[in-house]
Amino acid sequence: MNDDLIRNNHYVPIWYQKNFLSSKKAAFHYLNLYPDKIDLPNGKVKLKNQICWPFSPKQCFYQTDLYTTSFLGYLNDEIERYFFGKIDSDGSIAIKAFMDLDYRLFHDYFIKVFEYMDIQKLRTPKGLVWLSQKFPIITHTQV
Repeated sequence: MNDDLIRNNHYVPIWYQKNFLSSKKAAFHYLNLYPDKIDLPNGKVKLKNQICWPFSPKQCFYQTDLYTTSFLGYLNDEIERYFFGKIDSDGSIAIKAFMDLDYRLFHDYFIKVFEYMDIQKLRTPKGLVWLSQKFPIITHTQV
């Protein structure tokens, strides 16, 4: 197995997540949707670990092997590296140019904003489930 294989596939790129952090913060606080529940003697329920923190962007919005394919037992990360890597790289330049009001660069990368935004829905776990429901006879690798 290749040790350089990208297995943690971010469906929201790290560079994009960082746009939502203040300059003083380097981590997110997560709301745990399934916190442990503690039954109190008075009949009330207390939620334990409802807020989870801190999580850096590297620890958020990823799933292991979300885009990893396997062929004859060999894992492959070319979808992450080359397909999403190119879209994320170009999208990052386009979004930064837009935010910085760099109109010349934004003009050059204008279409890349739409390519980046278009792929965002489909690259999430929810989007991939949606695709597999639309095409039920294909495998995860084919999706």
